[in-house]
Amino acid sequence: MFLTTLAQAQDLDIDKLIRDSFVVDSEGTYYQRNEQSGESDPFATADGTRDFGKLKEYCGRNLTVMNVSGERSLDVQVEDMTDGTYKNAVVVKTFGDIAALRTSRKFGALFYIQTWDPLGGSVEKIAQWHRKGLRVFNIAYGRGHNPAKEDLLGYGSGETGGLTPMGEKVVAELNRLKMVVDVAHANDETTIDVCRVAKAPVVATHANCRAVTQIDRNKSDQALKAIAKTGGVIGITTIGWMIEDASGKRDVDAFVKHIEHLRRQVGIDHIGLASDAYLNGWATGSNHYACPELAAPDRWKTVAKALAAKGYKTEDIQKILGLNWVRAFKAILPP
Repeated sequence: MFLTTLAQAQDLDIDKLIRDSFVVDSEGTYYQRNEQSGESDPFATADGTRDFGKLKEYCGRNLTVMNVSGERSLDVQVEDMTDGTYKNAVVVKTFGDIAALRTSRKFGALFYIQTWDPLGGSVEKIAQWHRKGLRVFNIAYGRGHNPAKEDLLGYGSGETGGLTPMGEKVVAELNRLKMVVDVAHANDETTIDVCRVAKAPVVATHANCRAVTQIDRNKSDQALKAIAKTGGVIGITTIGWMIEDASGKRDVDAFVKHIEHLRRQVGIDHIGLASDAYLNGWATGSNHYACPELAAPDRWKTVAKALAAKGYKTEDIQKILGLNWVRAFKAILPP
């Protein structure tokens, strides 16, 4: 339904490839940032509304998994996308919402929470957030997020321990509600435990390969294979210290090394892309993110060019750009 087969040519038209693809950024935002002016919205108009129909043209994205900081943030974003403040924007709640985006100029947001509000030892709040529009839930964050003992679901990178009994209850509730279970920040033990008990594909919205860049925030081959075995997808992210190679480079080649390693370990069908960054990548002067090419709004066009140069087939590039996420979301979300 989504796959557009393009003629393979020596000089691939990357602009056409992006236009004909369904591009998913599995952790991103629609804001830009500059040190002088702070956050800015490139789509704001004089009357205070924003036209997100321009987002595809501006940076090639159809759908973004968008992080919210809590229930209040979720309420504000959903209200803006449904009351006309954000034009041509869709709160994605079902797979049908994603399918409709393919033939429209609208931009979709799949709302996601990494560090949740207190659960109080119960899963009831998750259903409440689900009704409001939340669809992606991170199981464990680790450093900087210290939930109460009764709310501890698992452990993040740099920590030890697996999925807790409360964590099992939350995974079961997420599966019941047809929400996306995310293990991006979970350590290997928690990741593997989640994959063992989950009844639907498990994803890592933004995580890279430890075998390529040896930091605990990245995932071991064992954890990556566990995610893939569920039918899930791993979103390779552009964060500089997560892609840095042995020579210290944080460029497009270093990023592609993670894609290449993941392809060898789990196959082409489980690879996605994630910015975890502003549209323009970074605040001016920051070294947190990668090279200027990966910071640019059209970063996925640059990655597509690099993959084409390495001989990736057009249909495989389209899978990485978004069709793998589409497949996973179809298996998880309600129709």
